[in-house]
Amino acid sequence: MNHKRLASPSPFRALLLSLALWLIGAPMFSQSGWTRSPGKSWSQLSYTGWTSDQYFGFEGNSLESGTFSQRDFSFYGEYGVWKNLNVIVNAPILRSLSYDHTSASRGIGDLRIDLKYGLLQSKIPISIAFGAELPTGKANQNVENSLPNSQPINLPPGDGEWNYWTTLALSGSNSKMFGTAYFAYNVRTDYEGFEFADQLKVGIEVGKSVGKMSFLILKGSVLSSLSSSQNVNETEFLRQNGIALSQINLLFLRQLDENWGYSIGFMHSGNFPVMINNAFQSNALQLGLTYEIK
Repeated sequence: MNHKRLASPSPFRALLLSLALWLIGAPMFSQSGWTRSPGKSWSQLSYTGWTSDQYFGFEGNSLESGTFSQRDFSFYGEYGVWKNLNVIVNAPILRSLSYDHTSASRGIGDLRIDLKYGLLQSKIPISIAFGAELPTGKANQNVENSLPNSQPINLPPGDGEWNYWTTLALSGSNSKMFGTAYFAYNVRTDYEGFEFADQLKVGIEVGKSVGKMSFLILKGSVLSSLSSSQNVNETEFLRQNGIALSQINLLFLRQLDENWGYSIGFMHSGNFPVMINNAFQSNALQLGLTYEIK
């Protein structure tokens, strides 16, 4: 038997596990089985931006669309409250939405707050989280439309309804790699009498060290509504009703010192492994500035 495996973690392994926890706050609101110790915190300011004219309807068919742009500036923070219990906040502090033929709609998005509890942290890290997404963003916001004989277009920064998320995550690591698999269920409610379909999201994340303080992370996820809708007028794509969407994300993470770090990412939203419905196919740029209290 190799007794070295039972020894205390090396400084490199401790750094690896610390940066694996860093994934929790990476763009896309990442999930993991790890939790932070009491009094420890992690936060990030991030930017995500994309532009696309490739919209797919409820049958997965490509439809003519103007060029749509979305820009998000967000704050993410997590804090260790008690042993194995974290509180997580994800706040879109400024969202900008526009077509190439409209003015921009700007405002805060919908705030999400989660409580996450960790199980078996010393063996196979597992966590379960319960979260609520509050309708803090404007549910309706009309913008000017420059097309001839056209009405204003509704581009709401929020979806107008409460969402209740339950997330189960499993993580693991060795001396150079770490990974997570997660399953999330979103119970949706209603807005102005229109009921939204519940959603299921599954994903995996794998990371590898590429230097003493640098990591590459590959993520993949699928978001799917559990029922479809055919009424485009009542279910604008921004409210994500009837949505089906696959995403793949490549991130480069760099820790500058014990506290500060940054991330640069590229995300593709597309048509595999599920057929895209009620969404734009797009490529997004992601930038993040992080701060950690260990």
